[in-house]
Amino acid sequence: MNRASRNENVGDRERGGWWARGGRVTLATAASTVACFVVGWTGCAQGGVGDEELLAPPEEGTLPSSPLPNKDASAPPPAMDAGRDGADGAARDASADVGVDAGKASPQTGDPCSKIGELFVRPCGACGSQEAVCETTSKVGAYGFCGGEVAGGCVPGKTEELACGLCGKQTRICQNNCTWATGGCVEPANACKPGAVKYISAGCTAPDTYRSQACANTCTWGALGATCAAPVNPVVLVVSGSPGGVVSTVQTLVDTVVAPRVNGTCPAATLTAATSEHPYFYVEVQNPLASPVTVTVYNTIAPGGTELDTVMWTYGRALPPQDEAEKKACQVGVRGDCPLPLCGGTVTSRLASIPGLVIPANRKVLVYVSTQYVKTSAYSVGPVGLSVRTDAIGP
Repeated sequence: MNRASRNENVGDRERGGWWARGGRVTLATAASTVACFVVGWTGCAQGGVGDEELLAPPEEGTLPSSPLPNKDASAPPPAMDAGRDGADGAARDASADVGVDAGKASPQTGDPCSKIGELFVRPCGACGSQEAVCETTSKVGAYGFCGGEVAGGCVPGKTEELACGLCGKQTRICQNNCTWATGGCVEPANACKPGAVKYISAGCTAPDTYRSQACANTCTWGALGATCAAPVNPVVLVVSGSPGGVVSTVQTLVDTVVAPRVNGTCPAATLTAATSEHPYFYVEVQNPLASPVTVTVYNTIAPGGTELDTVMWTYGRALPPQDEAEKKACQVGVRGDCPLPLCGGTVTSRLASIPGLVIPANRKVLVYVSTQYVKTSAYSVGPVGLSVRTDAIGP
């Protein structure tokens, strides 16, 4: 082949995307050109394509014949942009000093190393890192402290089982970003709150008596008691056996004894929001007479107290409601007003009363008093009087 032919072939190879350098031929397609700018000219010949493909020129007759001027095969490749080349060179220098490659295990302290001063970085703790260096002994030195960890983080892949709810369990897993992902709480079937007591009337022939069942520390119900007994309530009033007779007590509404209050009309009442905190108390009212009695229950301003804003409702048994459904199934109420001559005060709608309440012979009822407003109100905390007036005895 004559010189002209050879020059033409060289030009054709250049036009087809091939550059000759130092006797080696490297591919300069758009993609590999980008790679050259990233890793530098020398790296182009070491890219993801095998040497056989990079070094072997294409066969004659396969090159495009675009009319481009011939170039000297011995000429160096086009110069890179100085700024880009400088940045890439700095990146290469920095990467050469770090002995960690993606997917490559970090050396251990005491492992041999060949380049004194070479820096090794390995992950640690909660997405942190620590460093060691190739010492003058040609061995990897001790790794330093673990820095850059996620505050309050965890080690990816770690799992823990936590206690939750009523003797329940929930699992949490540390994610790749060193934060916890927590699953739902799984409680035992029919779990109960340790220390809770429920009452069952089954097998009890006397009214207002119950058999008790306590919840153990394992959140399971213990054996049902064999003895029927009346529940023990903290405050008890016994109605007067004479018409017009009044029995009274003073109770204090405090911001530490709170609950959502009943709203609407019994026996199909509703509850306020679960987060609403209303001070309350309840009183057991007993009728020991052999005849039913009709009474009026009402609040009064306590000696030394202020005019609070109360509401009132009742249950037709001595046992307090054991759940929300029972609480909403009240007997009478909800009432939130009282005639001023009876309750006193300045506003009829402040203190509460329930007139015409019938208590059957030898039976008991519970009277609940709660505040209209939540515990932060000035009308919700303090002492208040509760009176029961016997209006009539008989059928």
